Amino acid sequence: MLCDINSPGPGFEYFLSTPCQDWDAVQYHESWKESSLGLDKAILSRSFNKQMQKIKEHGTEEEKKNAIRLENQFRFGGTGNIIQGYKRDYKNHEQPIIKEETSAIPTKKTKLDEKFNATKSSSELLPSINVKQTSTISEPDDVGIEEFKDDEEIKIDLTSISMELQREPRVKWKVGCINVTDRFRQYQKEVIQKAEKDGLKYENIYEVLALSSIMVLCWPCPYPMFTNREWKEITNTNPYVIKEPPLPSEISSSLYNATRLSVFRKLLHRNYLKKNIVICSFIQSVDRYLLVNDVSILNSEIKPLGYTPLQRMNDSLKVQLTARKSINQQLETKGGPGEAGIFLNMGDLMESFFMDLQYDGIYRSWPFLTTRLVIDKTTLPLAESAIGHLVALEERIEKIAENFKYRSSQFTPPAQMSFVRKLPDSPQIKMLLH
Repeated sequence: MLCDINSPGPGFEYFLSTPCQDWDAVQYHESWKESSLGLDKAILSRSFNKQMQKIKEHGTEEEKKNAIRLENQFRFGGTGNIIQGYKRDYKNHEQPIIKEETSAIPTKKTKLDEKFNATKSSSELLPSINVKQTSTISEPDDVGIEEFKDDEEIKIDLTSISMELQREPRVKWKVGCINVTDRFRQYQKEVIQKAEKDGLKYENIYEVLALSSIMVLCWPCPYPMFTNREWKEITNTNPYVIKEPPLPSEISSSLYNATRLSVFRKLLHRNYLKKNIVICSFIQSVDRYLLVNDVSILNSEIKPLGYTPLQRMNDSLKVQLTARKSINQQLETKGGPGEAGIFLNMGDLMESFFMDLQYDGIYRSWPFLTTRLVIDKTTLPLAESAIGHLVALEERIEKIAENFKYRSSQFTPPAQMSFVRKLPDSPQIKMLLH
């Protein structure tokens, strides 16, 4: 048992509070930062290596396997060369290790093969990645950002939400013996009491989202009424976990080898820093999915390096709320499918989520992938994981968009229609969404 390990060193709390299949190099690094342990590379590395050794000696078989996976992440990608969603469903919980030779991961043939010829050499792969800059990407629009203040109270009509919570849900979400719906409603009622007493601000993201019936299923758990064991059981039901790597193994290997060529490194580095090439290519590719029949299927916000904490809080709130709005519009106009994508690019961090509405009054926001962008020469190996993230996201978004596009406007109202909730009456939320 991990809790029985003696003198594991600083930062070990991360492994105690996080399910082993969710261990992640980026999150481990962030836990050090948030715990004020300092970011001395030598100290962090020594502590990490010591903890991995202890886990492999005293942990369960699953914990030992995930410790090996995490060691490989550190060895081959540092704390950024990771796609979080991969690690759950590879055989034996092993994440693919990028080597110079061809990876042993089974090849997945996708339409991406039309864009990349896997038989090409690394140097021949270069033109495929050099996507032309388009006007789709622009400098962040901060017009009106001065209207938001860190200490501004978010005014919400709490009376109507309280009345809604008095109604018994028609269909409750239960995972095993855990009644998630009842627990979440308990949290919502506590947030109302907090809002009445102290008010809510933009930093209270999960509280504001809860009053909007949005439950974010991320780690660490934002909701105090769930234990870590219960939260693990709940989040393990994530229907959007990636089961296969989005890039065929030949392409992954070629991309890795290409970043080792000096001419490629210079060109890719210049394009990443000056043109944000990966984001530009992605937005150009999914542009047709941003609005389908005047309903946004993919809800995104993009900010360059140097964004402010307030901008991050505003954008995190906005994309979740717009995805919720999208689901309501889908159900009202075509009866489904009741799913929406979320994409956040804040500086060098890319995060994606998918939201659904399968139970009465709970818009579930499921984490999809988290990766880092290339920002300097030392982070060039992250190109493969960043591209893989966007390819996987595009494939999921395309399925939702096609599902919605070809539905008839004449439909029998599904049961989900009764699960819909109105957006809370709030001037700040209205301003975010318009």
